[in-house]
Amino acid sequence: MSGPALSAPDSEYLQFLEKYGGEILDIYRIPEGADLSYWGSDRDTYFYKTLDSDLEEKSPFWTKGYFNSDGYPDFLFILFPRTSNQAFLIGFMSYETTYKSLIIEPSDKYMAVATKKNIAGHYHLEGHGQGLSWNEKDAKFEIVQ
Repeated sequence: MSGPALSAPDSEYLQFLEKYGGEILDIYRIPEGADLSYWGSDRDTYFYKTLDSDLEEKSPFWTKGYFNSDGYPDFLFILFPRTSNQAFLIGFMSYETTYKSLIIEPSDKYMAVATKKNIAGHYHLEGHGQGLSWNEKDAKFEIVQ
């Protein structure tokens, strides 16, 4: 497999998907094989240095944060449809004891996702990109500069 290998901290994300993403995983899949090659293995990139709160390292295709301020972690994943190579950024927002999934936007396959101060950063590997912030009133993510 080219690109970054999944590490122990990734198990949290995989367990989360198994528990809350059953219907999503019928249509989408986690990155694998050739999908991983464009994320590279340079551990000095922003995505590897911007760590999820309690993890020592992370993969560039998922992250977590407290986006809707309810005290429960929310999760973001870059996933691929099982029938194409077009990546999508998909969020799982916490609502009391459950999670609701939403497709945030198609993701350029050269993007990665990392969290910093409750902002879901959706950036190009070259360091250009945008941030996303949760709008509670409209129940959606919005681009922030």
